[in-house]
Amino acid sequence: MKGAFAFDSAPFAVHPNDERRALTAISNAIRSGASKIEIEREIEKYFQDRKTGQEFIKYQIYLFRSYFNRQYSIIKNCWILSKTSTNGVEFITIFSGRTSIDTILYHCMHIYASREYNQATQLMRAKKKSWPVFRIQFHQFESGALWEGRASIGESPDYLLERADATLSKGLDPTSSITWRPKLIPKDPGETWHGMRHPS
Repeated sequence: MKGAFAFDSAPFAVHPNDERRALTAISNAIRSGASKIEIEREIEKYFQDRKTGQEFIKYQIYLFRSYFNRQYSIIKNCWILSKTSTNGVEFITIFSGRTSIDTILYHCMHIYASREYNQATQLMRAKKKSWPVFRIQFHQFESGALWEGRASIGESPDYLLERADATLSKGLDPTSSITWRPKLIPKDPGETWHGMRHPS
């Protein structure tokens, strides 16, 4: 991790070379099972061994947390699949915003089937791909245009796929949970179909 400080006491990841070393060190730490708090302790120990003042250590920890949150705790414009029940909203899974809507819907179809269909129905669906029909309902404006940023999945209206900004509550700590803020539904485009899926 010391490479993130230019092997001295430079501000955390301030230089492109330092940032590259920081990313490598953090990735290696995460793969080995280290939490965000454990990485912070390593940073603190590094500066304590250098007899650094506590205020400067706090400053470096602050820089690390800010960087970590930008890199690992927040993902903008992703896709969230959730289910609403009497117990509230259940997070199911998250997809990269760079993934095509058709690929995401394909995965959602299998997730829904594994959760809602009994094994006999799943077998028949594998044998006859069109049975039973898998329903997808995009958000529809009054003009008839469909917005791909939100869709009901399957026969149950409780499954919702939506564009959102997601945040991990505790970074990559194993006890973290994902919260998300759905994208606002845009104005009805009327006859402007760019970026919309035309109703079939």
